[in-house]
Amino acid sequence: MSIETPCIAVCLLDPRSGLLTTAAFERDFATAVYQAQTRGESLSVARFNLDRSDPRARFDAARIISRLMRKMDFGALHSDDAIVVVFAETDLRAAQSIARRLVSVIRQTSHGPRREARIEPEVGVATLMPGDTARSILARLADQD
Repeated sequence: MSIETPCIAVCLLDPRSGLLTTAAFERDFATAVYQAQTRGESLSVARFNLDRSDPRARFDAARIISRLMRKMDFGALHSDDAIVVVFAETDLRAAQSIARRLVSVIRQTSHGPRREARIEPEVGVATLMPGDTARSILARLADQD
């Protein structure tokens, strides 16, 4: 018998990052987009690209974000080393402000293999537009890179 926690056992959370797995993120994001459009609510997404692919730095940044997100927000560490976070009920201006704060905390607390090497994440933010799908929003974020 396994002693894993239930959420990890059903593959919803990545234990290394503290964020959703990619599959769970894609499912929840598609649902959030649909619900936001149906209800006429705002929804924004931020993509944090780390300046290097050091595994420790990636997971440190992901854990920081997972701890600082609001309970209604969710995110995932993607295979391309980007951290994507969905801000529910948040317009573009507020999402940009939240993203700047998260970047500031990551810069101050995350380090690479050498203690003096700071992480400098780049962030792109997009908001839900009429007729958007989950894929179209993510594509717009990828185009900002």
